[in-house]
Amino acid sequence: MTELVWYVAYGSNLSRARLQEYLDRGPDPSPPRDDRPLTIGHPLFFAEESLTWGGGRAYVDHAVAVPAVTMARAWLLTRSQWDDLHAQESGPDHGAGTDPTSLADGETRIVGGGRYDVLLGLGRRGGVPVVTFTGPERLDSATCTRPAPEYLRRIATGLHEAHGLTVVDAITYLLDRPGVADCWTGEELAAALRA
Repeated sequence: MTELVWYVAYGSNLSRARLQEYLDRGPDPSPPRDDRPLTIGHPLFFAEESLTWGGGRAYVDHAVAVPAVTMARAWLLTRSQWDDLHAQESGPDHGAGTDPTSLADGETRIVGGGRYDVLLGLGRRGGVPVVTFTGPERLDSATCTRPAPEYLRRIATGLHEAHGLTVVDAITYLLDRPGVADCWTGEELAAALRA
């Protein structure tokens, strides 16, 4: 039987089309076997500089912080799809060969030196491990950076697909995240998401 992993997306990979772009570049372009909306307690923030989008990238903090709620989407992928996605997202120094299925619930593991090389174990669903990855830096509002409009549109699309959020709901949600909260006005964000 093929080994499966629930990959938890919280940034642009919330969008089905965006995730499929990654899968199409990999060895197995099959669409995810399933997906589920979920929330996680790791706070979402935007930091550093994306070469693809320009502006800040989405990350979640390594630790749960009550009452933080990050809206996410779990995609059921094969282990090989997960490995390839992680390599594409993180870069060449991504800790190849690391087994994401061995992470315990609540475990944090640093696996390389790339952009998204901290793995977070988020438990199991139906016996299948639930895992995400984030960057090496912890949430620090002083180092957060403004994300690009197109990036936020992709995230808003995914929030609508997974959680049914309207544009107004997405604006409210995103304006509460470091990197957006201090770099965007509500009016600017509304214009960007409706463009």
